Amino acid sequence: MFSKIIKLSLLIIIILGIYVTVPLFGDRYIPTHDGEYHIIRIVEFSKMLSQGILFPRWAPDMNSGYGIPIFNYHYPLPNYIGSLVRVFTRDAVYAFQMSMGLGYVALAAAMYLWLSMLFGIVPALVGATVSAYVPYVFVDIYVRGSMGEIWATAFLLMVLYSIEKKRFFWMAIVYGLLILSHNILAMLYTPFILIYCLIQNKKVIPWMLGGLGISAFFWLPALFESKYVVGLNIVNFREHFAQAYELFVPSWGTEFSGTGRLGNTMSVQIGIAPIVAILGALWMSRKQKNVKKKQLFVFFLTIFAVSVIFMLPISESLWNIIKPLQLIQYPWRLLSFVIPIAGFCTAYWVSLMRKPWWGIILAFLAVVFAASYARPVQYAPRNEAYY
Repeated sequence: MFSKIIKLSLLIIIILGIYVTVPLFGDRYIPTHDGEYHIIRIVEFSKMLSQGILFPRWAPDMNSGYGIPIFNYHYPLPNYIGSLVRVFTRDAVYAFQMSMGLGYVALAAAMYLWLSMLFGIVPALVGATVSAYVPYVFVDIYVRGSMGEIWATAFLLMVLYSIEKKRFFWMAIVYGLLILSHNILAMLYTPFILIYCLIQNKKVIPWMLGGLGISAFFWLPALFESKYVVGLNIVNFREHFAQAYELFVPSWGTEFSGTGRLGNTMSVQIGIAPIVAILGALWMSRKQKNVKKKQLFVFFLTIFAVSVIFMLPISESLWNIIKPLQLIQYPWRLLSFVIPIAGFCTAYWVSLMRKPWWGIILAFLAVVFAASYARPVQYAPRNEAYY
């Protein structure tokens, strides 16, 4: 009976995930910032795979037919996934959009599984719903078209679930897949995972080396050969800070970020539901008797506070001093942390309630507030021959 309830709850989360990704599985073209680049990379990556090259490094048709070693530095896993989906769709445009939709459903499902290990079925269901409807998720999908970031966050949650299940071998594998999903988020999420392990289970830390080993075919050449190329980071982070009102006041836009006269025209909001969840969890934390869960809450709250500070212009001097921070490129990219934080804080809050109705209402409001963000502009159908 218990396993049936878990499966039913997981099905509900998957359905909620599919609901907001319906446009990705249709035949209409959805314009995004990075979408066309991903489409072209999937075509080039597929071509190399079809020639028996299992670890592509070269994009032969780019650079006016001279080729460039883009796959030596560009995270490969989304291209593997896109190439696999392209086998069935026979078109890279649909393969890109469907791959991103699959990544989102995987993210929502992994969030539920992780939270269910910590808090039980109802808090996990509510937490996963709020997390899946964090506005920045839809910025990644329908504005930026960042397939790599969606899959990287999904694998982060799989890592956390594997830690709670004490499946250390699988933890090493999904951590390796996280590294292969997105260079920058792997850099951000690695210390996050390390501290999580220190709180929950120190025995898992050596297994992180396994994930590094699995992904070494990518990051080792990228690290040691980066000195032979230029242009790997052309973004000026100073132009992409968020203003405080942009983080806390709901907004939506499909253009680019920037700190010029008009500020960001791309939404960098945290979201109403995540903010309410964090405040609610903070209020109820006084009732928490479990030391480890309280430590986890303090950890997540600290990550949230630090992320907010480093997204604001007041932190520019720290960005100048701590050079590795500049590899993040966009300070608002730290909104990626809001996804697991919102899920955890919601489930934490609901688990401390006598009756979970307020949590269920919050999940409903999260869906209502953010569902409109999942209705993107759609163009006429466009296949890969267009490019």
